[in-house]
Amino acid sequence: MNLKPKFNWKESKIIMQVAINNSCVTKTLKQSIFTFQKTKMKQFLFIVSFSIILVSCNQKDEKFCECLAKSEEFNVMNQAILNGKSDVATVKKAVELKKEKQKVCQDYVNMDGEQMLARKKECK
Repeated sequence: MNLKPKFNWKESKIIMQVAINNSCVTKTLKQSIFTFQKTKMKQFLFIVSFSIILVSCNQKDEKFCECLAKSEEFNVMNQAILNGKSDVATVKKAVELKKEKQKVCQDYVNMDGEQMLARKKECK
């Protein structure tokens, strides 16, 4: 004996047609679809903007890294000059390096020590 009720597809189609033709149901259905789409769009925009912020915050400052490299190079050359292991060409090159360093590092002259250390970590 089969006790499962049979599902009548024809009746369900008729019920759906009646529900769709009812203007109240159609308005409600359209509003809910529109609300759902707005919510999804807001979520999408939030995720995209959050991702952009993360990506932009995690990028290292290439100009600062260049400044750091010039400073290191100048310090090594200056140390050689102070130790007496230099000639006229080395001194001239040190003067040029100092000018280049000042030009590259002009944006970072007034930077805090903590900020400088944080950016230095990013360069390595």
